[in-house]
Amino acid sequence: MSYQNDQVIKWALNTIKREYAEDVSLLLLYGSYENGTSNDLSDVDLYFIPKTERAYELSQTFIIKDIGYDLFPMSWHRVEEIADFNDRLTPCVGDVKILYANSIEDERRLKHLQLKLHKHLSDRAFMLSKAKQQLTKAKKTMGELILANSTCESRLHAASIICQLSDCVAFFNQTYFHRGLKTQVEDLKQMRKLPLHFLELYDFIVTTTSNRDLQLACMALIKSTEFLLKQQDNQKQDLDYEKLIGRYEELCSSFNKIYTQCQLQNAALVYLSAAQVQVELNEITEDFHFPRFDLLCYFDASNLENFSIETFKIENQFITTLKEHSIPIRSFATIETFLETQ
Repeated sequence: MSYQNDQVIKWALNTIKREYAEDVSLLLLYGSYENGTSNDLSDVDLYFIPKTERAYELSQTFIIKDIGYDLFPMSWHRVEEIADFNDRLTPCVGDVKILYANSIEDERRLKHLQLKLHKHLSDRAFMLSKAKQQLTKAKKTMGELILANSTCESRLHAASIICQLSDCVAFFNQTYFHRGLKTQVEDLKQMRKLPLHFLELYDFIVTTTSNRDLQLACMALIKSTEFLLKQQDNQKQDLDYEKLIGRYEELCSSFNKIYTQCQLQNAALVYLSAAQVQVELNEITEDFHFPRFDLLCYFDASNLENFSIETFKIENQFITTLKEHSIPIRSFATIETFLETQ
């Protein structure tokens, strides 16, 4: 324990009681000083939840003996977002100590959000969806890493990818990093399921001095994590194939656009139209574990006639797959036939 940190806590608490008692809902302690991982240069992590606009005047940043402190506000809305795993500061809700409460209602409100957070952790489907969100973020950051103009920028994006994928893995294991970054590697080692070579790639990203190797390692880390999540998807049962009703009907005109533009030799429009179809096919493949429909691999701007033929094959493969899963297709030979059904 630190005398200086204890005094900062005492100052914050007394200031609220003396000057902001009706303006602050809660004063909360979290971080290393609360979880026992502090060192000689550790600050004390405090935040408060404002009840009035005046409460924001309490916010302060300062340095005492080379240790920086930040007493900052966090709205109820943001705390709720954290409880729903929409903000990565999970310990700020799940691992806090209440130092001051304006009312029993304020204290109960926080307890309710903590209970909500723990219910989310026990919900396999919910946490898997949050893991997928982190994977998506990592893929987006990978694009920024590829376009980075300096070593500094490359390492910044790589660090973001490590954090995003580590959160992804934690959510996949239905947990989070209770002690933040400080014990992240140790916590990862204790998790039940890790992507293949995750820790080795993590370490390589931290230690490599080559920007190219950094990119390759981040790509491998993303692929390995994605494979783990897809394995879980493949274990799902009772897929709701009825959700596929109408999907081909929506895609039909897009296929026709490809055929028309192939005839007109409009390579650019064929390419972009095929890309839109590919996005839809990929989504269906991922959601319903269908075989892959790799339409774009056949695209050749100099041979659109052949691409039209291959597109027709892919379209019929898709129709056949739908029929194999008893998905009805609403197709009518004439407008009169359609109108008779209305």
